[in-house]
Amino acid sequence: MVMRLSALIAPLVLLPAILGGCAVNPATGNPELVLMSEEDELALGREFNKRILAQIPAVEDKALQNYVQTVGEKVAEASHRPDLYYRFTVLDRPEVNAFALPGGYIYIFRGLLAYLNSEAELAAVLGHEIGHVTARHAVRQHRNQLLAQILATAVAIEAGGQAADLSQLLGAAILRGYGRGLELEADGFGAEYLAGSGYDHEAMLKVIGVLKYQEEFEKEKAKAEGREPNVYHGVFSTHPENDDRLQTVVRAAAKLQKNGDAINGRDRFLDAVEGMTFGFGKKDGIQRGGGFYHEALDFAFNLPEGWRLQNEPTRLLLYAPEGKAKAQITAHDLNKRVDARTFAEERLDIKGLKDTRTQEVNGLELFLGRFPESALFARRHIHLGIVYIKDQAIVLQAVNKEDDDDFDVQTPFSQLLNSLHRMTDAERDYARPLQITTQTAGKDASYAALAGMSPLEQDAESQLRLLNQAYPEGEPEPGIRLKVVK
Repeated sequence: MVMRLSALIAPLVLLPAILGGCAVNPATGNPELVLMSEEDELALGREFNKRILAQIPAVEDKALQNYVQTVGEKVAEASHRPDLYYRFTVLDRPEVNAFALPGGYIYIFRGLLAYLNSEAELAAVLGHEIGHVTARHAVRQHRNQLLAQILATAVAIEAGGQAADLSQLLGAAILRGYGRGLELEADGFGAEYLAGSGYDHEAMLKVIGVLKYQEEFEKEKAKAEGREPNVYHGVFSTHPENDDRLQTVVRAAAKLQKNGDAINGRDRFLDAVEGMTFGFGKKDGIQRGGGFYHEALDFAFNLPEGWRLQNEPTRLLLYAPEGKAKAQITAHDLNKRVDARTFAEERLDIKGLKDTRTQEVNGLELFLGRFPESALFARRHIHLGIVYIKDQAIVLQAVNKEDDDDFDVQTPFSQLLNSLHRMTDAERDYARPLQITTQTAGKDASYAALAGMSPLEQDAESQLRLLNQAYPEGEPEPGIRLKVVK
């Protein structure tokens, strides 16, 4: 009994040191328990910012970055914390998302920019994220999780474990949202900041409606492809037209709306995104039909028939039909001139390699083998392929779904390996990213006709409607400026 009490008392003794006392929240004006000073909050943002940019590159288009920074600063000036230096960064990924770190670091993926249609809508997204910063939502989430974890820490101490660190506590909330209450609060503050900076506060409802349609389309597509959907964390289960709480929160900002015409800035926004990459970029590699082409790494391959590819920032994942098997492709910098087996054992820490051999495939030397999934009581074996291209090791691995021995993963994996080759000059065009451009709709324009001329390979008509806020059944108005993909 004494041992258990000492384990329980240990974290509680630390409680006074953890708690910073009470303070007034700068956005809500309410007193709240504070577990982190403002300086610690800013330091946390600086540290996380380094981690984010080390993993996801920023868009190289300086004009686009400057434009988003300018719009963001305009909105932030009307916020509850105008003394912060806000940094707005467009991340070079196709996901439809945005998020904020403590201290004023705000990120928007270019995939989300593609579905916006005005400067006011951009300001609404940034205003929502600014609301998370001004109301210190990340800090408040950390406080709630930490307090709930105090007692759990006693159990972890007794069991010899440790409590989760701050990055684990914050990560899910930052990227997936803070729950309906805090997301609504961010919408309300964002609407206030829109009104205070001259933008129409109703743009908050407009952009949420746009994103809701995109979310519905993405969820249907993800379900059909057997994967998790990529959706913006600030959107809830109902459309804003049917969400009374959301409408009340946003329209409360009407009293703050500046006199005169509210800023829309549609043409300025369309000018800014003209030429922006749509979908995956050059550094990600591009899928065209049944082939994948990566110009930066100078390799290409064909997907096994029926397999689906998921392009992630640090790897390619391939899934067999019905999820019966999966494969992974990663690239690793080469620092020493070692053979592929040594690379596998020393750099990749692979144990128990067997059935190893080397063969030539399309002018490339390919190292092959397999190894147990784990050294102890292993049931499954992972098939391995390694090829050196320039100063990179391309590592390919494939494995059956757990407890599914009926599917022969080796056959489609061999097909993939045998198709691996350096890119040819004729394939360079396949590796060119798609781009957003604009054109004026003619009197007979239709999305079906535009889809017929589009390089988009799947759901082209729906995609074009989403890009132009005409989903699910709208048609272009003659004379209007449309976004298309080239």
